[in-house]
Amino acid sequence: MLGVPQIGLILLIALVVFGAGKLPDVARALGKSAHDFKEEAEAIKEEDEKEEEAKKLEAAESKPADKDKA
Repeated sequence: MLGVPQIGLILLIALVVFGAGKLPDVARALGKSAHDFKEEAEAIKEEDEKEEEAKKLEAAESKPADKDKA
């Protein structure tokens, strides 16, 4: 985890690299990118959970049919 000195150093480097005028725009773009990434990661996780649930239902439905055949 980053401590206060490390975060301060990162902010100072960002200020030097981007300048005071562009720093808010860079921070806004970075925040938006992080938000979009989080939304997509959650969507993928939900999709995987739905697929896993569908596989479980399919397996549960096929087991009684196999017993009837025997």
